[in-house]
Amino acid sequence: MKKVFITLSAEDQVKLDQIRADKDPQKALDFLVKVIAAKIDKQQKSRMAHNVISLD
Repeated sequence: MKKVFITLSAEDQVKLDQIRADKDPQKALDFLVKVIAAKIDKQQKSRMAHNVISLD
C-alpha cells in the first residue's frame, strides 16, 4: 500500500485538538471514520481513476 498524505481543515484541526484534550475514545473513533477514513477513501478512488487504461 502506498503512503497517503491528507490535509486537515482548520475546523478539523480544532476538532482533533479537542479530542486529544478530552481523551474521548468515541469522539476519536467518529473523527477517524468520518474525517480521516473518508479523506483516504477519496484519495484512493481518485488515484484509481487516474490509473485506468483505455482499451479503445
